[in-house]
Amino acid sequence: MRVLHLFANHKFTGPADPALVLAAAQSDLGAEVTFASSTPRIGKSDLQKQVSARGLESLEGLRLPKHSKGLATITDVTRLRRTLKSDRFDVVHCHLANDHLTATIATRGLEIPVVRSLYHLEPPCGRRARHSLGRSSLVLAPSAEAARLLGESGLIDEERIEVVPPVLDLERFNHRSSSEIREAWGCAGEDVVIGVVARMQPHRLFDLLIEGFNMAAREFPQIRLVILGRGTHQEEVAFKPARRSEFSQRIIFPGYIDPREYPRHLASFDLLIYLVPGSDGTCRAAREALASGVPVISTARGLLGELMPEGPGGARIATEEARSLADRLVELASSTESRQAHSRAAREFARLKFDPQRAAREVLEGYRAFSHL
Repeated sequence: MRVLHLFANHKFTGPADPALVLAAAQSDLGAEVTFASSTPRIGKSDLQKQVSARGLESLEGLRLPKHSKGLATITDVTRLRRTLKSDRFDVVHCHLANDHLTATIATRGLEIPVVRSLYHLEPPCGRRARHSLGRSSLVLAPSAEAARLLGESGLIDEERIEVVPPVLDLERFNHRSSSEIREAWGCAGEDVVIGVVARMQPHRLFDLLIEGFNMAAREFPQIRLVILGRGTHQEEVAFKPARRSEFSQRIIFPGYIDPREYPRHLASFDLLIYLVPGSDGTCRAAREALASGVPVISTARGLLGELMPEGPGGARIATEEARSLADRLVELASSTESRQAHSRAAREFARLKFDPQRAAREVLEGYRAFSHL
């Protein structure tokens, strides 16, 4: 089966990782996979480099801007239609709004099914979304609740919706805690390291995070807070509140992390706090933490309510209040034996739920059901 994946962005951000991991897993299962993303004006984009690194074929020549632009879209439709006629792809799999719109126009009359992956709880909205979803053979929802909301929207028939949780490169996140990294953070062996991986933006609830940490630190002095991330508002959102904290010496900002070293840093946390989904609605950092054996304390915002474990492997705060977060922190941090049990459960949860090989098989079967191959 020949599969063409379209991704209307040149940045390795948002859902780019689950899209690439799924495409690579399909290739491993024997599908002929080609990946097309936005073409930068100069050189290769970060995403195109990732496509090459995963051994996937790349389709050049499509502009695929993030947002639909009249002339660019018309040009892409023409070029894509010409490619589909000559190369005879069996399926076009779309991941973002503009590549989806481009594909549904380009495939008119060609009898090539268009598939769309969604990465947020709420279904797309607007006239273009209605057009694109109405002309799709199959839509992959990231959770059961997302599938229910999409079905109720009337944008697509329920029988053309399947639930496929977002995938993860499980082998990349298979590290163990590093004493070297923890020592570089200034953390002693008996310290319990609470991690945060998030852009420092006003809507990410950093005020709640630091206030909840302060409360927990009064009750459990061994905890430390390590925040990995940057952001244009980092001074106001995180640095100043941390300096004002009575436990400012226990709040650590390691600064820039080499992406190649990121999995080892993530695995060196004892717990992760994840409060608000970012541009990637599938909450990739939280899922990567689970795969690394790091239990996650989360809210129920967006897809977190379904993609994060509640019980062994993680905990959910009852309300978005500092006291609720502090209670969960103390509960999970206070017992070494309990943390180890949560760690094992987190890793197992991730390997069952975010397995790329399982998802690739399910999606290939879905293609066949709608393409009669």
